[in-house]
Amino acid sequence: MKAALIYRLVVDLILMAGLAVMPVLRGEEAFFGVRVGREFYEGPGRKILRAYRLGLAATLIISEALVLALSQLVEREPLSHAAMFFVMMVAATALYIYSYRRVRPFELRGENQRFALSLKPRSLKESRGILLNLILIIILAIPFILLYFFYPSMPERIPVHWNLRGEVDGWARKSISSVLVLPVMSVYLQGLFLLLTRGLLEVKITLPAEHAEQYLRYKEETLKLTVSLMDWMSLLCALLLTALSTTMILAGSGHERFLRTYVFKATLIIAFLMVLCAAHFLYRISEVNKKTKKATGRVYVQRETDAARWYGGGLIYFNPEDPAVFVEKMVGLGYTINLGNRRALLYLVYMIGLFMFTAWALSSL
Repeated sequence: MKAALIYRLVVDLILMAGLAVMPVLRGEEAFFGVRVGREFYEGPGRKILRAYRLGLAATLIISEALVLALSQLVEREPLSHAAMFFVMMVAATALYIYSYRRVRPFELRGENQRFALSLKPRSLKESRGILLNLILIIILAIPFILLYFFYPSMPERIPVHWNLRGEVDGWARKSISSVLVLPVMSVYLQGLFLLLTRGLLEVKITLPAEHAEQYLRYKEETLKLTVSLMDWMSLLCALLLTALSTTMILAGSGHERFLRTYVFKATLIIAFLMVLCAAHFLYRISEVNKKTKKATGRVYVQRETDAARWYGGGLIYFNPEDPAVFVEKMVGLGYTINLGNRRALLYLVYMIGLFMFTAWALSSL
């Protein structure tokens, strides 16, 4: 089995594990996006949850089997993998919505008083220091500087994929588009991270009528951890893509031994650090949620008028009357976009641009 298939399987397993626990991360307060009673949550709700998880497992097995079959038939494996990933996510979403509809008849309504609190303005400068921005600029500039000097001497066939032993198993024709794919994608991703961070700093937090001060303190801590995760991931993504770009640019220049020994290993270490970083911050956020639950009795609060604006079991939030672009997720951890806000269009266009850019990149390699 090729390294790419192993990598894809690991990524899909992590993703499916996240989808499997998403409906229960907030307990009965948002079980498949529905507030239910403890009796239902511990009883009939468990049967619905088991059926949902079995469906996810079947979806994963079928999709991976199809990827293996397509890898033998289709010449452009990355495109076939991307298409199958899209189909798998559509199937997983359909399973979630079906489960939500089974839970919805048991929803509890109007048991707690809620109110919203305007928070002090947060600045992007409070998140990203000058040092981090300077480091990112240097990292992003390295591939462009190398291309300026080495592009004329690069071979007509350049490596674009390596197996787990650091050996080249994928090639592409040398062209401006093929050598600029990774450096430009790195810059584009940094723009996305910056945009998301700015949106998160403007997030609205809804507070309960009781224990409001404690609840606010923990929610601010959660937001701070989320923004820190974004900063670390932006740095590691920049390092990873720069390392891959450097390997591609310098291949064929007499530095193959150095590249295989050091640079390629560095990419594996960075990829591992990205997974470790995400796991670390998600664990810390879950611990803060436990403290919030213990201190205030709640980990998720929203007004009745806002609750009515969630669709698809808490997957989509559409509220034109809410000025916030980002709101706390009803299911899972973190925040999501208010699609009813006009400024959300900017984020959507940028994200769609990322998918289009990725498709172009895969077709160029």
